[in-house]
Amino acid sequence: MSSYATVEAIESDLPAIIALLEELSLNLESSHDLDQQQLMSNGLALIHDPRAHILLAKDGVNAIGLIHFSTRKTALHPTSSALIDELIVTESYRDKGIGSGLLKAAIEKCRQMGCCELEVSMESSNHKARKFYQRHGFADEAVLLEMDLE
Repeated sequence: MSSYATVEAIESDLPAIIALLEELSLNLESSHDLDQQQLMSNGLALIHDPRAHILLAKDGVNAIGLIHFSTRKTALHPTSSALIDELIVTESYRDKGIGSGLLKAAIEKCRQMGCCELEVSMESSNHKARKFYQRHGFADEAVLLEMDLE
């Protein structure tokens, strides 16, 4: 396993966050036209949103991976629920335990915040991601349906 530290993202990490999100976008089945200004704006908003959390894996000063999750209150749960939106490890650092480390850090942070559950969504064709999350204790207990509104 590579030596790295997991830290909460701050504003000065925005260029690295954007680079990682661009790399993630290239790996998605459905392509997304990424607008640099929109990514910067969204990233800045997330860093300052108390319900949003971006954890970075850093190898020295370089960000080599990230996990982004948000918390929310639901009508039926006694405490907050969390949802993972993105998890990416840059290609040259994959298969070295960094994704697992980021996921474990997110799980621990959710526990510290008192969340009752952590959910994740992914493209239905992403079998590798499904197996990754199942290895870490996630179960197929729900179905997420999506509708594009644009």
